[in-house]
This record gives sequence, C-alpha cells and structure tokens, in this order.
Amino acid sequence: MKITDIRVCRSSSKQVPQRPAIIELTTSDGLSSMAAVDLSHTLVAAIVHELFPFYRDANALEIAPLSQRVQQLWSDDTVFSRVIASIELALWDIFGRHVGLSLTTLLGGHHSSSVGTCIPIELDSTEGISARVEALKFEHCPNLLLHEGSFGLGSSIEDERLINHVISVCPSTTLLIVRAPEMRTNDYKWARRTADMLSDYGIQRFDAPFHPTDIDAFARLRNSCRIDIGMRTGPVSCMQGRALIGANAVDLLTIDSTRCGGLTNAIWLIRTATAFGIRPVLSGAHDPFSLAADLHLSTLITAEPRVVLPLPTAIDTLLEPLLTPDATSNRLSIPEGPGLGIRSRAGAFANGTWCAVH
Repeated sequence: MKITDIRVCRSSSKQVPQRPAIIELTTSDGLSSMAAVDLSHTLVAAIVHELFPFYRDANALEIAPLSQRVQQLWSDDTVFSRVIASIELALWDIFGRHVGLSLTTLLGGHHSSSVGTCIPIELDSTEGISARVEALKFEHCPNLLLHEGSFGLGSSIEDERLINHVISVCPSTTLLIVRAPEMRTNDYKWARRTADMLSDYGIQRFDAPFHPTDIDAFARLRNSCRIDIGMRTGPVSCMQGRALIGANAVDLLTIDSTRCGGLTNAIWLIRTATAFGIRPVLSGAHDPFSLAADLHLSTLITAEPRVVLPLPTAIDTLLEPLLTPDATSNRLSIPEGPGLGIRSRAGAFANGTWCAVH
C-alpha cells in the first residue's frame, strides 16, 4: 500500500478560520486519513509541497522508518517537524484501519475505557478564577492545570495571593498543578522561590519554565525542592528526552507527540521514562486528532494517567465522536474502532477548498 497523495483542505463551512489546517493523506488502496496542525492553511500547504516528494509512493505501513527519515532532514526546524508528526499520525490511523485494530491495540496498551482529564484554568484574577471553578461544578473533583494569566508576571506576593485564592475555592481533594509562564524560562531564582511557595501551600506539581536542554536547572530544582517537578514544555526529540531521563532531572516528563517528533518518538519516551521511574505526562492535545492520540497513548502509562484537555478549536464539531469529558466523572472515553477511532462528519470537508500542492 503506497502513499499517493497528501493534500491540505479547508472545511466546507465558511465560518471555520484558517487554523488549524487539515491534512488528508490517501493511499493506493483507497484508504485515507486526516490530521490537524495548529498552523495556517497557507503555511502548511507550502510545507507539504516541500515534503511530498519524500512521501510519494512510499510504503504507508512502514511508519517508523519513513517518519524518522523525513524528520532527520528537518531535525532543526520545529515547524516542519510538527507537520511531519501530523502526517505520521495519519499513517498510524491508516495502519489501524488497514488491519482493523485500534491504536491502543497496535501500541500494546492495557485495556481501559476512559482516562482522567486535567482542565486548564487561567490564573488571571480572583474573580475570573472563582467563575471558572464554579462553572466546573465539582461533581467529581477534576485535576486543574493552573497557568498563564498574570501568574509569574508580577510580584511573588501577587502570585501567592492567586494560589491562596485557588485553594480557598477548590475542594481539598482536587489535584492542583501549576505551570510556569514562558517569560520565566531562564529565571532559576524565580522558579526556586515559586516552587517553595507552592510546596508550602500543598500544590502537588510545578511545571518548571526551563528549556528542555537546561538539564542542570531541572536537576538543581528537583533536588532542592519538596514538590514534584515537571516541565512546561517537553523534549522535541528522543535525544533531549534521553538526556533528561538519564540525569533523573525531573519527576514527570512532559510528552507532546506533535512536538517531540511524532507518535513513534512519544511511544519511546513513555516507555523509557516509565522504565526509569519517571512519570510520563501527556500534553500533546491541541485538536481532536491529537487528543485522540493522547487518549490511546495513555493506555501505555501504568500509573493513573491524565490527559490535558485542549482549548476548543474550530473543527471540534466537524468530527465524530465528539471528545468531551463525562459530565459526572470528568473522564474522557477512549475512542473505539480501528485506528484513531474518530472520523470527519459527512460533508464536513467535501465542499472545501482543496490545495493540491504537488
């Protein structure tokens, strides 16, 4: 079964903006699959134009060697890498549909029907936090990822005030995770001071702001603090992940299959981190396709896995089934069926503007 075409399409609805861009891959056997990239349609079309000669007539079932070969050509370009990762995800979906097996089965994951979710909450103001927490209606206390907003942008007193307010409005059984702002990437003193403050308030995890290559900063923070140390952004390659794992620099390894080189690399990172006693954290859900991938990847994690919910996208309602947490348990069902287990709705893209880029 050979790859015959890779195209970039728009929705048939004029209300849907240019991003995320949708990639459709087709094969000589008539099977096709879609994936999304959180980039503009025009940019993705240009990148696919450059990539397609390396995919034309390639065996669609030789996923790992094909993807790794193409990734090596653009190993220093994170934008190209994200498009390549999306194409790889579409290939995994086609493989599953070809053999009639779900991605969970292909990965050798344990049987599970659902997975816990982690809901992002922006740390902007006490009023905004209260409104969002109230809107969640804690029937079963979810896990909250506290991030962005004004946290880390002002004084340590203001940061502490926001954290104190979160604790006051959340049930005591809620798992609270704080993610550092990007602007603090090289600020070890702020990270150390903040980690100590969060630990004093009983926060369970702090996703430190350092770049994945700054292994020394992660290790120093982990060895000097009482709180579990994770990562704001995960490694962009197996090499970066191997260095972090080998140095035992973090308690939790953030894994984003759209940015670490693709699903094959994500599988390797999960298994390697687990073998060394480091807990993998799935944070690669940016759209329904990558969310489905994270749900299947969660079956490789032996400890209670959690998937970070993505922000709503313009294509959510164009796919089925709709991936939303259960109203009472705040758990997401893992899609059933072959491959990823999700499909576009009839006519969702049929009348769209297609970009035949080769």
